[in-house]
Amino acid sequence: MQECKKNTVRSGVATGGPRNAGFTLLESIIAFAILGIGVAAMSALFSTGLNALEVQGERAMLDSALRSQMELLLSQEMDQLVDGADTAVVNGVNYAVTWVVAGVDLDGDTVDEVGVKSITVTLGDASLTTMAVDHNGLVEKL
Repeated sequence: MQECKKNTVRSGVATGGPRNAGFTLLESIIAFAILGIGVAAMSALFSTGLNALEVQGERAMLDSALRSQMELLLSQEMDQLVDGADTAVVNGVNYAVTWVVAGVDLDGDTVDEVGVKSITVTLGDASLTTMAVDHNGLVEKL
């Protein structure tokens, strides 16, 4: 017959049985600390992504206001195109919009061409420039 070894207890520590039957408190604390560090890193990335998305959304709205002003200028008659300024409101914030209309020398003879103008619209730190051509009294983009 086989002898069965009994579990004995010495100084409060069990011997003779399976030694790794579960997790110790220290192992659980370390696991939760590692998990917490991972969650904190993920939340920082999420926060950074949300901030970038917010900035991009505002930039898109500013760009839309810039292009809208350019389209308004291009809808005027050629002889009415002059320098000017206005205010655009984006997300409750007022931005100065300015535009400059200048003659254009296309052939290098230092004389501006008749019926051709350069239009530059500036809003904040962004600007947009196009050439306008008088096409039988109508403004066309070049």
